[in-house]
Amino acid sequence: MIVLQKYLFDCIYFTLLQFGTDLPQLRKRSRSSSSSWGRSYTNTARPLNEIKKATDQERKRALDAAEALQINLQSSNPSLIKSMVWSHVYRGFWLGLPRRFCEEHLQKVDYKMVLEDEKGSEHDAVYLRKKTALSGGWRTFALKHKLDDGDAVVFELVEAARFKVLYVANFHPALF
Repeated sequence: MIVLQKYLFDCIYFTLLQFGTDLPQLRKRSRSSSSSWGRSYTNTARPLNEIKKATDQERKRALDAAEALQINLQSSNPSLIKSMVWSHVYRGFWLGLPRRFCEEHLQKVDYKMVLEDEKGSEHDAVYLRKKTALSGGWRTFALKHKLDDGDAVVFELVEAARFKVLYVANFHPALF
């Protein structure tokens, strides 16, 4: 369809030129040249030089380190691990949680949760029950902690509406 439209447009344009009709200067559409792995970098929340694409090996190392961290937690609180992807940390900031974990451990309504980092700083986020996801304040948390694609994050549910959040960077020297 697009080829046919272009062909018809070219024929009409050429015909009008033959008869000396003045036409406005055509502008060429610009295309974004800043895309990679099927995604456009436009409208990302972080500068382009901070955006990283994790390799499978980096992602696995971060997950392995997070699993070791989860095993060594000194509590019987429920916990889960999430491997960060593009939509969690650069754009969209939608963090889906495992449905089974949510059904077993989280409230059956939408509510405000507190995300507490390793230093004790607290950040509000919104838990959406029907979507089993964190939204709202998750963006602020991810940006403040400069989470990247491939990072692994351990969420420990320490209270009904509070996650202790521990994260492992996929490029951390100790992992290599």
